[in-house]
Amino acid sequence: MAVASTIGLQKRINNNISMQAIVYFITLLLPAFLVAQIDLPPASPDAAWTHQVGFTQIELSYSRPQMRGRKIFGALVPYDVLWRTGAGESTRIKFSEDVVFGGKPVKKGQYGLYSIPGKEEWIIILNQDATLHGDFGYDEKKRCTSCKSKTNKQSDNE
Repeated sequence: MAVASTIGLQKRINNNISMQAIVYFITLLLPAFLVAQIDLPPASPDAAWTHQVGFTQIELSYSRPQMRGRKIFGALVPYDVLWRTGAGESTRIKFSEDVVFGGKPVKKGQYGLYSIPGKEEWIIILNQDATLHGDFGYDEKKRCTSCKSKTNKQSDNE
């Protein structure tokens, strides 16, 4: 009789260990699988802007950089260095008609929009290549035109 109760006790212990393993699996590993299924928003979401000026439609597409408490200009984006004017892919601007940009004629079409931020003024650049990821592979020879723009102090959360 003592042997039978010992065998029964051993089976219950084994069953408890198996149940503990299942409980650990459910509480520790299952949430990891569930999190992997969540489609989180990108750190720098895509954005687009379209505006009609006379007969010309202007389309701008870019990735919105998020500040998240960081200092952007002069830190994350250094002054006096070429910048893709956004996050992720290069910013693109498209004109449906020929335009004048910074006092210079520009043919209708799509362009990469780049800038060189400065403390007092920025250089805004239209480049023929609108297919780059960021400013990697930027070719100065493909610059269509550029213009300068004075800076304007904004609050840190704009």
